[in-house]
Amino acid sequence: MLPTTLERPMVDPLLFLALDVPNGKSAMDLLTRIGKESLTHVKVGLQLFIAEGPEFVRSLVLQGYRVALDIKLDDIPETVMLACQQVAALGVHYVMAHVGGGRAMLEAAVRGVGDSETKVLAVRVLTSLTESDLAEIGTVTGSVEILVVQRALLAKQAGCHGVIASPSPSSPAWPNGVCPRSCASASVSAKSSFKPSERQIERAICDTSRLWVSRVR
Repeated sequence: MLPTTLERPMVDPLLFLALDVPNGKSAMDLLTRIGKESLTHVKVGLQLFIAEGPEFVRSLVLQGYRVALDIKLDDIPETVMLACQQVAALGVHYVMAHVGGGRAMLEAAVRGVGDSETKVLAVRVLTSLTESDLAEIGTVTGSVEILVVQRALLAKQAGCHGVIASPSPSSPAWPNGVCPRSCASASVSAKSSFKPSERQIERAICDTSRLWVSRVR
């Protein structure tokens, strides 16, 4: 069971707790048990967003949480731009868009958030995809290592504020663990989340590999 208070008075403020739970009640129960004095940054994924909708996200923002909305937008540019306008109006800190949607879509996402505080983070390759998966869906390179760099460059050129990188050693966030010089000027980098069990969450308070991590340069 998670303690109601933590020995550590404040977790690194750049850590986002992944609220990978089925509904708003579960999310709020988890946040209550962790305590806002310990962690104020959260990630809302597709499952929770569909279950509870935009108003739940807005309520988190109004309670003082910084929210990363991980819904991986991937649609025609106009639709994504309009969606990002709505996301920005919710007051979230980050929204994710999939590089697979193309340059025009990414540029539309950036236009959609405009001058708001919302930043667009680009998802390059889903961690579930293998090289055989990429070949099957027609990716020309067939190589995860090449694709993650190509898509990071595209995200940068499209004006995205950063990219998502997996913390898993088996997932090539950057080939050889090195961010290419050509991609290094992106202002934000982030590591995607695992879905921890309750017991894992207790251990994860001081274990960044099990939390969604954001680093602003």
